[in-house]
Amino acid sequence: MYFIKSIVNIIIILFISMSYSANAQEKHKDLLKITDSLFKNSYPGCIVIYNENDDDIFIYDSARAEIRYGPASTYKIFNTLLAFESGVASDSTYTIKWDGTKHSFDSWNRNHSLNSAFKNSVVWYYQALARKLGRDYAQKYLDTCDYGNTTIGKEIDRYWLDNSLQISAMEQIQFLRKLKNNQLPFSAETMQKTKEIMLQDTSFGELYYKTGLLIVQKVGWFVGWQVLDGKTYYFALNISYDKLDSLFIESRKNLSVELLRLYLKSI
Repeated sequence: MYFIKSIVNIIIILFISMSYSANAQEKHKDLLKITDSLFKNSYPGCIVIYNENDDDIFIYDSARAEIRYGPASTYKIFNTLLAFESGVASDSTYTIKWDGTKHSFDSWNRNHSLNSAFKNSVVWYYQALARKLGRDYAQKYLDTCDYGNTTIGKEIDRYWLDNSLQISAMEQIQFLRKLKNNQLPFSAETMQKTKEIMLQDTSFGELYYKTGLLIVQKVGWFVGWQVLDGKTYYFALNISYDKLDSLFIESRKNLSVELLRLYLKSI
C-alpha cells in the first residue's frame, strides 16, 4: 500500500513539474530571471511557491525541487504533531527541563516549553521528545502520512538529522497543504495546535514557518505558508552552503520572503 502511494505521489510530482516546465518560461519568465539572479548572487538552491487559491505553482530549479534532503529542523513540525496526538504534550506549554549540557546557542541552555523549543529550534528538546514517543509511534505516522522516504535510521533521536529520513521541496509542499487543510491523519485539535505554534511572523500577512539546517548535506531549509488577504501561498526553499555563518542562517528566511513578495507582484 505504501509503495503504491509513493508511486502515485511521484507521478503527481512529475506531472506538476512537466506542466510547469511547459508553461514557466511564458507565465513566470520575468520572475524566473529575477529569481535566477538572486540565487546566483547568494546560494545555490531551489524554491517552490504554490498559490492555492489560483492553483498556480512557481518553481525555480525543478530538478532540485524533486531531490530529497534530510528535513533537519523542519521535521519539528511533524514531531510537534506527534507530541500532541500522542498526548505527551497536552498544550504548547509542555516543558522539558534542561539537563545542564552547554550548547553553542545560548537560547538552548534553559528549560523549554514546546512553543519556545519550536521557535528557538532547540534540538535537545525534540530529541528528548522523540525518545518519549518511540520508534513504533513515529514510524506509524510517517508511513500513514507518506512523509518523504518514511525512513527512521538507527538512532531514534537523530533520524531527521543524520540523513536517514529525507524529503524533497515538492513533498514538503504536499505535506504542508495537507496540514493547512486538516487532511492529515491527526485530530483537528492536534493540527490546530501545531499551526498556532508555526505562526511566527505577522509583518507580512501571517507567516507560518520552520527553518532547518542539515549539517551532513550542508543544506538549509525554510518551509511553510503565508496567508495574505485571505489567500494562502505555500513555500519550500532549500539552499546549499560552503561556509556556515550568520549570513547563510539569515538568508533562508530573507530569500524566501523576498521571493514571496516578488511572486505576489508578478501575478
